[in-house]
Amino acid sequence: MKVRKQSLLVIMVLAVVMGCQSQNANTKSSDVSSGSFPGKIDVPLEESELRTLLSQDRVYEWSNVNGRSGTGSYLTNGVAKAAWAGGSAEGRWSIQGRLLCRTFKTMNHGIEQCWLLYRRGPKSYSLEGNGRYQGTITFN
Repeated sequence: MKVRKQSLLVIMVLAVVMGCQSQNANTKSSDVSSGSFPGKIDVPLEESELRTLLSQDRVYEWSNVNGRSGTGSYLTNGVAKAAWAGGSAEGRWSIQGRLLCRTFKTMNHGIEQCWLLYRRGPKSYSLEGNGRYQGTITFN
């Protein structure tokens, strides 16, 4: 009976180890430090990097996890604009530490939305909000 219990224990340990190895084999290197956030690099932009990025009027293209995409602009006077097929919005943007925040009265019930930006390329960034991948933004 004791040998049977030990054998069962060994089988259970092997099953756990094999399951962990299988899971790790399917994990991309970019996922290891950041969960399942596509394209995410370890560290979000610093506040100073965000301020430099938005120190002049910027036009951008965006896409989100819901399959929507469009264009927009962040103006140095704090005005934010967004447009997509069938709609547009205008509001305000700000930088709060490492977060880029914006509020559109006609979107998200007027509630401010904030994101961390992670560099994906020279002009492209992944957006993370509430700990989740939210989409991409590419500045022109």
